[in-house]
Amino acid sequence: MLKYIAVALTALMLLTGPAQAQIVTGAERATLIKNAEKYLNSITTLKSEFLQTHSDGTRYSGDFYLSRPGRLRFQYRPPLNDYIVADGLLVHYWDSEVKNYSNAPIGSTLADFLLRKNIKLSGDVSVKEVRKIADEHLVRITMTQSADPGAGSLALVLD
Repeated sequence: MLKYIAVALTALMLLTGPAQAQIVTGAERATLIKNAEKYLNSITTLKSEFLQTHSDGTRYSGDFYLSRPGRLRFQYRPPLNDYIVADGLLVHYWDSEVKNYSNAPIGSTLADFLLRKNIKLSGDVSVKEVRKIADEHLVRITMTQSADPGAGSLALVLD
């Protein structure tokens, strides 16, 4: 379930095509990360559509809702009737295909990063890469959980 949440979050945030991307380092990287933190901390509520693409090319879409701190929801559109909900303590996941419900503490998922009162891109979250996507004037920041980088990654794409 935790990797599925990471995939859903990545799909929500990473909607760029094959544009030219340049890795950013040094002072510019630090400034971009600081600006991203400032922007993310300014968000209290958000509603957005999302598109999730799996490695086999399968695509699912739906609506994403965020209410910081602590709450989010991914509501998939048919034919998928799955959902992911964070209620302030746990992340709940319903897999409609196998009719299975599961949950995990928010802190054990990458969703925790988005749900905090104060978002920091350091400490228990590690920024792995910062890229500028020149054709689209976007910045992509890829991060993992510091304690478990193998659990998946989250890419934020910001304008």
